[in-house]
Amino acid sequence: MTHPMAFSTDNSKVSLQPRRALLHPLWLGSLATLAINDHLLKGSGIVPDLVAGKLSDFAGLLVAPLLLAALLGVRKRYAWVAAHAAVGFVFAAIQLSPAAAELWASAMGSIGFPWAITPDVTDLVALPMLAVSAWFYPRVMQATATQNLRNAGEVAVAGTAVALCAATSPPPPNFDEPDLFTDIWLHNATDNTIVVRVRPLSPSVVLDCDAVEADPGRLLSEDLFGSALSWTLESGENLDIAQGINGEQFDPWGGSGGIEELPERECMVGLVDIDGVLPAVFFWRTEDTEDNSVPAREWHDDIPGGVMLEAGEDGQARFTEDDAGVVNLLATALPPTGGACAPQQEGDRIAWSDIPEGLSRLAEIDPGVDGCAELTLVHPEADPEVDAGQQWYLCVPPEVLPFEAGDLVSIETIDTGASSGLRIAAQEGALEELWIYVGGLAPATRGVTFAPVPDYGCELRADVECGTIARSSVIFAGGGNFSTSEVAAGQTQTLEGSDGTTAIVHVAHAQERVALDAECAQGPDTIGEDVEVAVAIIPAAE
Repeated sequence: MTHPMAFSTDNSKVSLQPRRALLHPLWLGSLATLAINDHLLKGSGIVPDLVAGKLSDFAGLLVAPLLLAALLGVRKRYAWVAAHAAVGFVFAAIQLSPAAAELWASAMGSIGFPWAITPDVTDLVALPMLAVSAWFYPRVMQATATQNLRNAGEVAVAGTAVALCAATSPPPPNFDEPDLFTDIWLHNATDNTIVVRVRPLSPSVVLDCDAVEADPGRLLSEDLFGSALSWTLESGENLDIAQGINGEQFDPWGGSGGIEELPERECMVGLVDIDGVLPAVFFWRTEDTEDNSVPAREWHDDIPGGVMLEAGEDGQARFTEDDAGVVNLLATALPPTGGACAPQQEGDRIAWSDIPEGLSRLAEIDPGVDGCAELTLVHPEADPEVDAGQQWYLCVPPEVLPFEAGDLVSIETIDTGASSGLRIAAQEGALEELWIYVGGLAPATRGVTFAPVPDYGCELRADVECGTIARSSVIFAGGGNFSTSEVAAGQTQTLEGSDGTTAIVHVAHAQERVALDAECAQGPDTIGEDVEVAVAIIPAAE
């Protein structure tokens, strides 16, 4: 006769009962370890912070998969494995990705269990506990329950486990809480525990603090901000806002960590997001503030740099005290701007495929409906009827492309330091030239000078794609033997030279940029002039 506690090896006929393992000593011991560590040992000094932090990870990975399987009523082996995979995926994600940690903290906060998570890749050392759980507990889950009273015990233990797994570790008593040392701090004057999310500017963002300072809430869009760090802030507590803006997650009881290294800037900028509160850009200059010691709790009128979050009579929480003038509510719906002041489209830029430098003969020029011409290039000594050549794409208006099929041309790249581009020059006949400059200031070309002037009649404006903040410019082109003309972005002007030479100037892009994300925005990776010009030089007819 088979003993009722025997373990079946025929997995296809096994029906697992995860609840039956909830009273096993290994699982109860792991649950007790998790509870004692999170609620007594952390921050107490009894054990090192490093040990306390890892102990919760090891115990939690022995508790969570079985608890999840029991709550879902898992019966099949593949579902049992899937429960472990799900726990392992979430655990690894929040240790490796600040964005995943923020998403998990927000999700838990929305159901009443706010978390403050510090991603730490070294916590992954606890992952083997999933294998231990997956291998060991099925022996217990397949056992036949001998007492109906077990059901009540299983339910009670499961409920306790959910609470212990979801609840965050409380800090030590208030009198042991360390003071903050900061220049800007946030006080939660509401009656609720809140989750504060702070997003610093992305490391790839380049910013002119002087230009943005006048209206950061309107100018700085969410596209310029990176991953968020979050804190759980109880009623009456204070928070060092500069931590998140510096990209630092600090826990006085368990160490600190960061998202990624942020560049030094002349100003501090962060997007602060709190559920139920209008998001705000916090902007200040460190030269105008100084660090102070701020108690971890209560509002202090005598300490500079305080920002108070308070619930109004309508129940809506809002920032009410801001003696440092750092809060700028984020503008969420800006009216569209048209005409010359509208943000310039990235699709209007000059573009080309890989440059085939050297001499080539233009076998064919095929203008496309997309504004790009397909140029068929063949070797100068090749027979066009035999050699199909290669296709090269150049996106410029047809009026600045002064060549014809059959022309022998030289193609070369140019780099002036402030800008780059290319030169195409005919080698026979009238010797027409096409010069293209992209980047910053374009140099004088065959007597034509280019002077960009910002249109101060236009406000600084952020585009909708990358958040680039810019003001449109106009280009004054001409000088020397040429007439002078004002050319705006998207326009083409013909300049007549006193010697009969003609210069056809096309401005594809002309703006002054004061903020950009170098990983998103096209054009140069620096703020300042963003100019793209093409000029065709056509000599006087003989």
